[in-house]
Amino acid sequence: MYRVIVLAKGIIEAVKAIRASSYKEIMACETTFCELKNLVAVPFPRSGEMKGTIPTGLMNARSEVLILPTSEYLTPQLPHFDATPEELKNHKVYKPNPVMIKSFDKEYNFMPSKEKPKRIKIKGSDGKDYFFLLKNEELGDSSKEAKFINCIEAINHILKSDKECAKRNLQLQTYKIIPLSSSGSIIEWVMNTEPIRAIVLKLWSEHCMQLDIGDIRNACEEVKIKNATTGYWKIWYKIQEMSKPVLYRWFLEQFPSGDAWYNGKLNFTRTCAVWSMVGHIIGLGDRHADNILLNRKTGEVINVDFDCIFEKGKDLKIPELVPFRLTRNFVDAFGIFHEKTEFVITCNVVLNALYKNRESIITNLESFVHDPLYESSHNTPVNPTKAISQVRAKLEECAKGTKELVQRLICQATNEETLKRMFIGWMPWL
Repeated sequence: MYRVIVLAKGIIEAVKAIRASSYKEIMACETTFCELKNLVAVPFPRSGEMKGTIPTGLMNARSEVLILPTSEYLTPQLPHFDATPEELKNHKVYKPNPVMIKSFDKEYNFMPSKEKPKRIKIKGSDGKDYFFLLKNEELGDSSKEAKFINCIEAINHILKSDKECAKRNLQLQTYKIIPLSSSGSIIEWVMNTEPIRAIVLKLWSEHCMQLDIGDIRNACEEVKIKNATTGYWKIWYKIQEMSKPVLYRWFLEQFPSGDAWYNGKLNFTRTCAVWSMVGHIIGLGDRHADNILLNRKTGEVINVDFDCIFEKGKDLKIPELVPFRLTRNFVDAFGIFHEKTEFVITCNVVLNALYKNRESIITNLESFVHDPLYESSHNTPVNPTKAISQVRAKLEECAKGTKELVQRLICQATNEETLKRMFIGWMPWL
């Protein structure tokens, strides 16, 4: 690390000697970076005040030299696999004419979640407002998650290059994370989205179906003390009766016209399938309903929080026993695209594309798990050899045919015997 710092200083001094204007821009960027880093570390006030004031140093920083940190402008676009020499010559790796940071809003808000992240508003050079989270996680690792999103973006290129996937426009929506320290980061706010948990709870409330997780937890503890297995089934069936699937209503409300409703449901089904198969291959866990968002404009699913990967979910105190979330509200919301039709077709298409590009996926994940910053993470360590072996084994399993594999995974994800043993906060009945 010391050598890296020395080299970096040498490069900056060389820039200063050659082009003073560029050096001043680099220094302005450093000022903005340091101010954001300091703001991340500001603790939640004891008074409980949910608002704060942006520091003067950040307000006065020359931030207009910085590109807005969104996936739209910071994600490299690789050329199509069959691009002509002329297309390769003219290909733009990054989107031209990016929106720059014009200014920061003078106030920020604390969000009500456990870590109390700060939501800031940035005015873009296009005159629009953009929102970002400043998050400080004691037990998290922002650099690891940022690098993992790069792996997801590489998978997106695979999907884009595959004929069957491209025909269905299969992609995973991502967001940008810019690490500011080992635990702090600035995270792109995914616009027009809402967690599925919030959507379903609201619909249950509107239709007089309210469940108290505390009551469910107490009932389960009582059954556990009595060591009565049949008691869990009684609780499970009671919950099923009290909480009918309602997510389909959200699509009716969001997409009132027939065409919009059809496209919204199709987008939902297909993106569920893509995330499910990619999540299975990389061992993505912690898929509680707050980590899965719905896009209000498109109906697409977006997954967030990638700390629990490479089957770490199976090592939790209460293990995550399913390969992906496919609970009742999801299946019911597929409607005419039930899991036996479009969902299954998309799963097969995605697995075939991943299998054909398995070496590319393995190479990307190897660079991720062998990154020195990842290996020194203060989170639960992951054995790189074991992690890659698990991914490779899942990919090689596709060689025997994907149809049976997809059916087996769906059965595992929807098995009630498994779901009733899941962590209550995961809300397996949702």
